[in-house]
Amino acid sequence: MARTRGPARVAAGVARRLLAGRDVSPPDAGHAPVVLGIATEIDQRGVDRAALRVDVTTVLVLADVRTSLADRAAALDAAAASVDAAQVLLATYDVHAGPATAHPVPRVPQGWQGVDERVHATVGGAVAAALPAVVGARLLVVDAALDAEPEAWGRLLDALTPDTAVVQAVVRTRDDLVASAGAGLIRPGWPTWPVLEGFPVEDVGEAGTVVFAADEPVLAVHTSAVGIPPRTIDAQVTLAAWTRAAADAHGGAVRAVPVGRVYRDARETPRRLDTDAEAVVRGWDDRADAWTPTTLAARGLAIARVDAGPAGRPVALRVPVPWLVRAVHATDRAVRLRWSLKIAAHAGPRGDDWGDLFFAQDLAAALRRAGQEVVVDARDRHVRPRSEHLDDVSLVLRGLDDTPVVPGAVNVLWVISHPDLVTDPELARFDLRFAAGARWADATAARTGLPVRTLLQATDPARFAPGPSDPELASDVLFVGKTRDTVRPVVADAVAAGLDLTVWGSGWDATPVAPLVRGAFLPNDRLPDAYRSARVVLNDHWPDMADGGFLSNRLFDAAATGAIVVSDDVPGIREVAGPSVVVTAGGPDDLRRVVAAAQPGDEMIRSARAAVFAEHHSFDRRAAVLIEEVLRVRS
Repeated sequence: MARTRGPARVAAGVARRLLAGRDVSPPDAGHAPVVLGIATEIDQRGVDRAALRVDVTTVLVLADVRTSLADRAAALDAAAASVDAAQVLLATYDVHAGPATAHPVPRVPQGWQGVDERVHATVGGAVAAALPAVVGARLLVVDAALDAEPEAWGRLLDALTPDTAVVQAVVRTRDDLVASAGAGLIRPGWPTWPVLEGFPVEDVGEAGTVVFAADEPVLAVHTSAVGIPPRTIDAQVTLAAWTRAAADAHGGAVRAVPVGRVYRDARETPRRLDTDAEAVVRGWDDRADAWTPTTLAARGLAIARVDAGPAGRPVALRVPVPWLVRAVHATDRAVRLRWSLKIAAHAGPRGDDWGDLFFAQDLAAALRRAGQEVVVDARDRHVRPRSEHLDDVSLVLRGLDDTPVVPGAVNVLWVISHPDLVTDPELARFDLRFAAGARWADATAARTGLPVRTLLQATDPARFAPGPSDPELASDVLFVGKTRDTVRPVVADAVAAGLDLTVWGSGWDATPVAPLVRGAFLPNDRLPDAYRSARVVLNDHWPDMADGGFLSNRLFDAAATGAIVVSDDVPGIREVAGPSVVVTAGGPDDLRRVVAAAQPGDEMIRSARAAVFAEHHSFDRRAAVLIEEVLRVRS
């Protein structure tokens, strides 16, 4: 578990850091800053092992001079405090510097220690300069340019067990694909390659990977095992050589573990491979990677061929780019298929509150329970050149985007929203077509001659089920949703009718609904409690959704808890929802009437209503239909 601390312990940690060593203060206001030349040498002193304290963690922050440390210092300091770091060191570097480059003395955040007063020409030089000052038996190295969740550092240190020499965080690109799950060595004397680069993060697995070395500057290591890093401007070669040597000295493994979202922007291409980098990789002429192939095999993968990246500079070394395919013996692909669920939600935090994401996660869980392999692709990564060839099925959960099909896969379209955006040529690209609106499915099939099958939205009865009311979320009339930048008639009618309304959702601040909003965001894991704790749940539909018979996912989730749902009228809603739904004709008067008449009933009645949805409208049911149809097409 990640470590947490109270205010007193945080203050004590700051005090320890202040006492741990020299603090390089920024220049006084009104005085010209001191300018020093770039540091090109590598400090050979190394770690003072006799000074290491077993109960201390040292954090070494590496900062490129182009990184705005002022913008990152507070977050980095809070992360250091969260892992009880007694010492925070800062070393700066500039791999683009020339022989005549000079920099001002780095400004060091209060409570940190500057390792020296110069900027280093290499990442290895920055690390080496810090090593003599390290007092912690565990060393956490992080680059200030990487964005990490607050809990990531604690998870990284938790993974640094006695039999593990080095732990690197799995680093992602901004589209939530793997940037590196550690470094692999394809053949002796070659540069390493970033393992699983371009793959969905799901492919890493919870346990992470065991690899040849680490190649990203977000790692934890047993300080007693570290030596002097090599002198090269290529950061990946530096880190790979340094961590491989540490693992050899320690005797433990190098692991890359998923610790949450850790992002960096794209690597520089071509790589900055100099003669020093060439000397390092030539030093691996007698080395073999006994770990990465095993890691790949455990995932049913093997290297089919090796391409090459652009020629480096100034030395024309080329980084290998392996093409991964399924191992022949991996599994019976007629039964266990790999599915890509493509959604309209954005990658990263921006998409965390999208309903499409929750829908995809529930469907993915159901497919996995049925023995399938599943990844979820946000809209930023609908095309994955390095890994999409492994997908047996590409299932587009159609929302806002016209999504490209995947050659070689069974391409499935499931229209769950925005049917007005779907064109006939788009429909024709797919092998299978489903729609969550029966009227739209029938009309579209009749118009185009293409088979379109009705497949309603669904719920997860393991989460959305009857249960006790939560006093913190109790309400009389509940609505959960955003404004969508327009007036939502059912909410406007509820306000006009004077109902005892509770709203959860964003965008209501400038509307008459604002006083009734309990929060801008209700976590998805609390949503079942909110539905169970409401006497009535309000539901509505976009006009195009209603016209096509698309029943909203809110209806299925709320009804599965036994709640009474008051909704606008949609073709088929009474037949699907039965006694769980009360339809309003619209307007404040009718809404007031139907809400007043709604009776949720006792526990037995609520459970009986919910059982219908659990039996007929679960994601497991929908997954079974999808698997059956895909297998039919594949046969």
